[in-house]
Amino acid sequence: MDTVVSRRHPRYVEIHHLRYFVAVAEELSFSRAAERLHMATSPLSRRIKDLERELGAALFVRGYHQVSLTEIGRRILPLAAELVDKFDTLRSTVLDAGHPEVRSATVGDRAELSRCSSTAAAAAPFLTTAPDARVVLTCWPKTSA
Repeated sequence: MDTVVSRRHPRYVEIHHLRYFVAVAEELSFSRAAERLHMATSPLSRRIKDLERELGAALFVRGYHQVSLTEIGRRILPLAAELVDKFDTLRSTVLDAGHPEVRSATVGDRAELSRCSSTAAAAAPFLTTAPDARVVLTCWPKTSA
């Protein structure tokens, strides 16, 4: 059964909270998600607790060196991932519209295969020919085989 978290200080859900939730949910590890997000584990854990408090529900079951999604967490993960993706698309569209002379490329890879190192290597030749270019590196979520 999912634990309801108290709502003492109502706030709005922010996009970075959803981005953090998606990372932890996909990695099923706070430390790997923190590494992926280039942040420390402790602030990431606090941001997830903030999100849980705001939503009024626990999203993760936390154990000793183990994390799993609650039923609510499983239900909102696809929506949160879609919102983060749409926000990134919106931001990219605005940036492209404001700077049409800037060339851009989106390069993607499956996260479980390479942790995106091959994706970064694939972008290098593009950057040498277009030093003012913007490259978006995307690691798709883990898939179940």
